[in-house]
Amino acid sequence: MPTGTCFCGDVKYEFSQDQMQKAICHCLSCRKITGSTYTTNFIIPESNFTLTSGSLRDCTRPHECGMDLSVFFCGGCGSTIYKKATGDMFKGVIVLLVGTVDNAEGVEKAVPDREFYVKHRGDWLQPVQGAVQDAASKPTSKREQPRNPNQHDDNNGRGPTGDPPEPPPLLNKPVLIPKKELKKLLDSKGREMYERLKNGLTSNRQRTVWSGGNHRIDPAHSIQGNSNLKPWNLHVQREAASTTSRDLKDKFGTHAKLIWDVFNIANPPSFQEWCSRLLSLYNSF
Repeated sequence: MPTGTCFCGDVKYEFSQDQMQKAICHCLSCRKITGSTYTTNFIIPESNFTLTSGSLRDCTRPHECGMDLSVFFCGGCGSTIYKKATGDMFKGVIVLLVGTVDNAEGVEKAVPDREFYVKHRGDWLQPVQGAVQDAASKPTSKREQPRNPNQHDDNNGRGPTGDPPEPPPLLNKPVLIPKKELKKLLDSKGREMYERLKNGLTSNRQRTVWSGGNHRIDPAHSIQGNSNLKPWNLHVQREAASTTSRDLKDKFGTHAKLIWDVFNIANPPSFQEWCSRLLSLYNSF
């Protein structure tokens, strides 16, 4: 049975290759997990994996497609061993990082059957010949299902509130507020914004979660299948006073999303993690 270890050797595991899939993932989250441009993975049933030595720590964060992504790693050296996700295609499986497999022959046999999130693949990388090229790899939701052309509604296809339906938030959606302005906002109002997001996103009927000076935070439509992930938007206020904010208002209006992100109310990040996450969005495109 194949085995694997972390960098320091404290964590050891073995796994069965039955029903195994092989995939490369180019998603933005995998970049952060590895510090590289993609991950090479064995996707196996969770029951096929056995931890034989050591213990794993874990970290869960919202993935850019809206599902939760959990990373399991050695607490000593930080090596990521595997990932789990809440998307439909990942139920009952783990995504094992091939680089932790002991046998070099196993790596040689890891030619992928599929490439996830190829829209984020570096231009200098070539598609793997014969592998399925998956541009989005998003878990399916009711919002993504095609609309029945014979279905009648009273809002010209705009849904029960009359507002256009919004897709799940993506990390690669442009950030319109300048980074310098966001840093200034986080320094002056960040703690207040964070606490309001942490405690004020429980009601879907709430129009504004936080308002302060030049900006406001509004809740967005909930993500199907995950009531703990709360999308939110940063907008410029109509009465904006600063020069930069007035310029943003003149250019984009007061309804444009300066930032579009999600907040996990069941497992909220620390304030510093939240600030770092927002600033990292500028490096996602």
